[in-house]
Amino acid sequence: MKKGIYICALCLAFVLVCVNVNAKNTTMTDVLNAYQKGDYDTAVDLAKSLPKTYKDPAVKALSKKAKKAYKKLLKKKNANEYYLIDLDQDGSPELAYTTGACEANMKLNVVSYNKKIVNRGKINCGEMYFAADPDDHTIVYEYGHMGYESVGTIALVDGKVKATKLNEREDVKDYLELPYVLSNHLNKNFELTYKMN
Repeated sequence: MKKGIYICALCLAFVLVCVNVNAKNTTMTDVLNAYQKGDYDTAVDLAKSLPKTYKDPAVKALSKKAKKAYKKLLKKKNANEYYLIDLDQDGSPELAYTTGACEANMKLNVVSYNKKIVNRGKINCGEMYFAADPDDHTIVYEYGHMGYESVGTIALVDGKVKATKLNEREDVKDYLELPYVLSNHLNKNFELTYKMN
């Protein structure tokens, strides 16, 4: 009897060790590295193991003055949707918002607040959706349209927005579904809400 319990305990310990050894703390950086190397199947599989959405912890630190300035800007620019993410790692999130009448002229604009709105630049963003790389403090984009896909990052470089394409592919059957998708602050009727919490 004792021998049977001992063998079962050893087997259980072996299984737990194997699971622990094989369990890697996957990050968005792992997903992007696989995609960049052209290992698309691995990127797709790794992405499935990460959380679906992301809310930057710095959003809680957004000052009342910054909230007021961001809300005013969003209304003035007739923004389609917006995201809050701390790209410059100063503890207060930047505001990234889209403008445009259709996918052909859609732009992602990025601003910061430092006693006033500071324009960080804009990029074309039709047919894109956005996620976060919490470790790298970048926005990750996925552009997909009619069997074509490209994935890249959007970062602040010397205080300005810079987009970098990591890789692209054609004849896509299994698009990469990015984890850590940024909340776009649309309500259930797809109307822009101005709750910045």
